[in-house]
Amino acid sequence: MKRVYGAIFMAAVLTLALASAGCAELPPEETPFWSGGGSSGDGGQEGPSASPTPTYVTPATPYPTERAIAEVAQPTYRTPPESERLNNEYLEIYNKTARYDYTKEAFVYNLTAPPLLVAFTVDPDTITRTKTVTSQYGSQKTQTVKFTNIDSNVWFEITIRDQGTGAVVAQDGFARLYSSETQKEMVVRTAGVYLVEITGNKVHVDLLMRAKSL
Repeated sequence: MKRVYGAIFMAAVLTLALASAGCAELPPEETPFWSGGGSSGDGGQEGPSASPTPTYVTPATPYPTERAIAEVAQPTYRTPPESERLNNEYLEIYNKTARYDYTKEAFVYNLTAPPLLVAFTVDPDTITRTKTVTSQYGSQKTQTVKFTNIDSNVWFEITIRDQGTGAVVAQDGFARLYSSETQKEMVVRTAGVYLVEITGNKVHVDLLMRAKSL
């Protein structure tokens, strides 16, 4: 009998030991840290960004309604220091290189010393197709030819409005209603407070705005 009770006691101890082992917590799994904070899909890289320099303009709401005009921030103008005005006939008030994909931005500028000169260069997206052709002369050799054309969805537009009335003072762009010239200039010759709207799709644009130095 003593042997039986001893066996039962040992079995109970073994059962408790196994139950305790099953309830033990596993050590937490370590999560790898990727430098740059990005996911493995994009490599953690961020695209280039550019901002206007120096800041002479005030960000604003594009012009869809009268309410939008009423809610835009009041225009600001910083008189440039003498070091910037000296020997400079024109002051650079906005200089930006940006990508536009159905993007729209706007800002307000108080033109106190006309003219306002706006120059932009458009680099449109293109589509390359290949076609197999056979020469109709000589050995009638067959070859593959590449054709590169501007993407049909490309367009760009700059609109300059009177901030108070919304009237369009100047407007130009690339494709759609405008020519396919990649370099253009616009001029506003009258002083005033202007809302400048920039929009486009599938284009990289270099935009430079200058005004007469005070």
